[in-house]
Amino acid sequence: MSRSVAPITVLVCSCIFALSACIPRSSPPPETPVATTTTPATTTPSPTPTTSPSPTGVPHSPLEDKPMRGLIVQDLIKDPFSKYGNLSRFRATDPATGEVVAMRIFRNKPASDSSITSSGALDCSFNYCYSRDFSYVAAGWYVDGDSGLQGAHVGYVDTDDNITDISAAVPSLYEGRPYSDYSPTFSADDYFYFKREYDEDDGKRTLYYRLKSAARSRNFS
Repeated sequence: MSRSVAPITVLVCSCIFALSACIPRSSPPPETPVATTTTPATTTPSPTPTTSPSPTGVPHSPLEDKPMRGLIVQDLIKDPFSKYGNLSRFRATDPATGEVVAMRIFRNKPASDSSITSSGALDCSFNYCYSRDFSYVAAGWYVDGDSGLQGAHVGYVDTDDNITDISAAVPSLYEGRPYSDYSPTFSADDYFYFKREYDEDDGKRTLYYRLKSAARSRNFS
C-alpha cells in the first residue's frame, strides 16, 4: 500500500428478482356449445445441449459447473488459438468408482482480445496458485503507460481468461508515492494474499493484504 491496515474484503452480492404474470379471466362459455375437431401437430423435441459455447474456443462441459472433489489430476489439452500452446485442465475423479465428476479448463482468449498478459509461472510453493474450487488462478503482470495504474499488478483469472485486477481495486495509502504489487497467492482457507511495496527515499515499505476472493462466493449445482 508504519500503521496497521484493516483487512480488505471484496463482497459479492446477488439479487433475486421476482417475476409475476397476469392471468386474464376466462370468458363465459356460449349458450350453445359448438363441437370442434383438431388434429394435434407432431413435434420433435429439441435435443438437450450437453455443452455451452465458450468465448475462448473450447466448449464448456456440464462437469465444469460441478464441485471439485475426490482425486484431482492436472493434464494439458490443445490450445485452439496457439499452434504450439496448451491449456491446463483439472479433472476430479471419484476414487471409489473411477468416474470423472468435475473438471476445470483454463482457456485463453485470442491474443488480439487480451489486454493483459500474465507474467508466467508463479512461486506457489508454500500456498496455492489456484483457488480451492479451481475456478481461479493467481496472476501477475506489468502495466506500462503514464496512468496512475502503471507498475506491477496482481489479481486472478477465471477459466474463460477474464481478469480481476486486484491492484486497481485496492487504493494507495500514500498519495503520489510509486508502488508495485507482488506474490499473488491463495491460502488454504481460500483467501487471496499479495504484498505491496512502496518506494521511499531510504528503501522500500512493504504491506501485506488478505482479501476475500470471489471463489468463496461461487455456488455449484
